[in-house]
Amino acid sequence: MNKLTYLIFTTLLFILLNGCSSDSDSSDTGDKGQLRIYNGIGNSASIYLEVDDSALTYTNFSYASSIYSYSPDSYSLNFNRLDANYEYQELITTTTSINSNYQNLILLTGTQELPEIVEFSYDATSKTDLELDDDDDGEKQFELYLGNLASTNSSYEFYIAQADLDFDQAELLTRLSSNQFSDKYIFTQDDYKIFAVDTSTQTIVYESSTISFSYLDTFILLFRENFGPSQFALDRLASATFTTAYLDANASANIQFYQSESQYSETNVFLTIPIETPSVDSLLPNQMSNAINVEANTYILNTITNDDTSEALIENLVLNISSGDEKFMIFYNDLNDTPQAKVLNKQSRPLAYESDITILNLVKSEDETVDFYFVPEGETIGTTDFYLGGLDFADSTRSALVEQPYQVFATIEDDNGNQRLIFQSELIEFESTENYLLILQEDINAASGYALQIIKE
Repeated sequence: MNKLTYLIFTTLLFILLNGCSSDSDSSDTGDKGQLRIYNGIGNSASIYLEVDDSALTYTNFSYASSIYSYSPDSYSLNFNRLDANYEYQELITTTTSINSNYQNLILLTGTQELPEIVEFSYDATSKTDLELDDDDDGEKQFELYLGNLASTNSSYEFYIAQADLDFDQAELLTRLSSNQFSDKYIFTQDDYKIFAVDTSTQTIVYESSTISFSYLDTFILLFRENFGPSQFALDRLASATFTTAYLDANASANIQFYQSESQYSETNVFLTIPIETPSVDSLLPNQMSNAINVEANTYILNTITNDDTSEALIENLVLNISSGDEKFMIFYNDLNDTPQAKVLNKQSRPLAYESDITILNLVKSEDETVDFYFVPEGETIGTTDFYLGGLDFADSTRSALVEQPYQVFATIEDDNGNQRLIFQSELIEFESTENYLLILQEDINAASGYALQIIKE
């Protein structure tokens, strides 16, 4: 079994385990207890869990696993990452004692180099009492816990308010230091928002957008540090597997622009109407602009050549920007030579041992797709496991590459079903902790007619 087959097999196994073993109703525990994990390690890729040396599940950063039922007992937990050979490398181990009717939430924090474990246990059956017990106003209720995973030295006060109220009308819930959890709270089902106040400065450092608590469940809100314009984020865990992240509603956003068409010597970019002062002035071909900070809003984008003609390229393109967004906007001409724009999400979170790679195919072809191969030293296109295939013109994809040198090959398939090489790079050192945007585009000055632009994110 080769490495790629092994990875696919392992991933499918975990998916099957998630689908077959998870208990989506945390009140139906019987005599059993529950186990769940949450990945709060900021520079991690996927983290894999073995329970008593048996593979169980994996989670990505800021996500929780499904809920698993276990008989009361003590269990060993091994947390691993995958290396370049798709072999487990141990990160940290611990033991946990499962008790009847309780859920053990195991939270990984710290870094991949120095991981830490925080364990939070709570009664997973107490919410059943709320099904028969309305509050004094006859309103339906829900249970709520808060946890502070921010690694700063400060403690934080957490406030809650109904979604249409301001901080002045918010209710103080608790004060938490790092890796602390609150007591249980019971609230009426409704839409709320959460505020966090740094106790050392008494300033509001975070305000969530509207969080819906519209059904009976036990919700856990995890406050953590974030990457990019939103310094903090709040992750909402419920009985369902899906984890919802809420960035700071008051955070700004940033965006960068790239002109892939060499026929335009300089491009001016406007985000406002009327078109007066450009947001980016004199953008050169094959150059990524500096990031500009903008507020969350709906913008109308126009681009104009910065020359005597002032030719309008893109006109009145609606661009919706949310708080905390980090975007690339790539300008290109479509198959009809009409200027277009492609919006990509920027990946600012550094990874240990890996790089996050975004690839955009700007090879102009109506029916040919491009395959990309990342070939380590000593391997070939035919043996490498790092392959991203079938990209149509103006399509993009993302993947992670473990830290090692690669040659990048790009091929298309000819009419006879044979691969035809259109680009081959020198050996490239992709540094871990750095993420990259790769753009394959036409270049009349290149011997092959194509060039690969490599841009650090």
